[in-house]
Amino acid sequence: MSHIDTGDIINGSKGQRWKLLQQLGLGKCCNVYKAVLLDGDCQAAVKVYKKGLQYEGAQQREQLLLQIVLQKQGLCKQLVEVIDSFQINGHSILVEELLELNLYQIKCLTELKTFSFYMIQMFIKDVLISLNAIHTNGFVHGDLKPCNLMWSAQNGCMKLIDFGLSFHISDEDVCQIQSPSYRAPEVVMYNKGKRDIKLTQAVDLWSLGCLLIWMFTGQKMFQKKPAGPCNNCSLQKRNVENCEYGILAQQMIDDKISEEPLRSSEMGSACLTFRKLVSRVITCKGCERLTSQTAQNHPFFSIPFEPSFCDMLLLPTVVIRILNSIDVNETDTHAAIKEELTSRCCKFGKLVKCVLPTEGKGKGIIFMKFEKAVEAITAFIQINGKVLHNRTVITTYHSVRDFDAGIYY
Repeated sequence: MSHIDTGDIINGSKGQRWKLLQQLGLGKCCNVYKAVLLDGDCQAAVKVYKKGLQYEGAQQREQLLLQIVLQKQGLCKQLVEVIDSFQINGHSILVEELLELNLYQIKCLTELKTFSFYMIQMFIKDVLISLNAIHTNGFVHGDLKPCNLMWSAQNGCMKLIDFGLSFHISDEDVCQIQSPSYRAPEVVMYNKGKRDIKLTQAVDLWSLGCLLIWMFTGQKMFQKKPAGPCNNCSLQKRNVENCEYGILAQQMIDDKISEEPLRSSEMGSACLTFRKLVSRVITCKGCERLTSQTAQNHPFFSIPFEPSFCDMLLLPTVVIRILNSIDVNETDTHAAIKEELTSRCCKFGKLVKCVLPTEGKGKGIIFMKFEKAVEAITAFIQINGKVLHNRTVITTYHSVRDFDAGIYY
């Protein structure tokens, strides 16, 4: 097989046969295909790398990094999972779990093309967990951007993917890294030939700051690559607040808030806390940025945001939320309706748990957790809009983490 393409069947390292169903993406290093295991019902993403040592190196970096993190820290569900790796006629192959949508695709689904604070908080928490897992082991991702963050319906979290530009901080020769709109000032200088600059995990935190701005405002902070350290920071001023890029970030946030006065009045303190978080990562001096560990303790991540109705329609999980199925005042009918809906849901897959809260914000709403996301998605579609005892049932998804923590709304 000299050329690998859609429709081909390839053999894995342990004899598994994967059929390539459709092309999902085309990158500089590899083509990505959706594949199905012919001897089972498992689906996966198969990365077929181009021939050549440089492309083989990208595959090896990704596999090695994920193996080291797994061995030293155990499974991190916010990192993409590798299923298999092998070679076919000069092509390096990496089989990974199949994920749903990347962050850019999710943004396109939002009504305002921006994210709520609930979504920003949830996604960035996951990003920080994944970054901390690799940073703790001395690695830098080197290409943090929306397309390299993908939603897992099964785990109910965002996962970090694509480690082709990753490197270890002990590496002496690092290739050009980071996409232009997410490129740290020190990386700009390094890419221009200033090899005396030491690149560290801090470059990923700069990208995170650019990501925060993009998620909140809907606009990239830099349409073109930044020119390197700003004038203020080049003059070695110590005050982080003097960084011209930090000032630009704050202005973009304020401009967005002024466009939505209702959002500002309702979320005033949250907006202020968000601004402070951004100011701690958008600064030219890498040593003054938060780390992936310290950032997790920032006050922004302790604010108890709740999702909007639209938020709960946006991303599939293994938990569905069934509204308008019961009358909260007719308590004598609740058990029967819950049993009836449980019976209906069991037709779509294996149920793990069914909850009908009797108090709090989730009162009168039935929550169903399935074993597999595909089963929950089917139930979500099939039950929504159905009439049950003269009531039109409405379904949404629900956060897996909140469900497991007993938080319902």
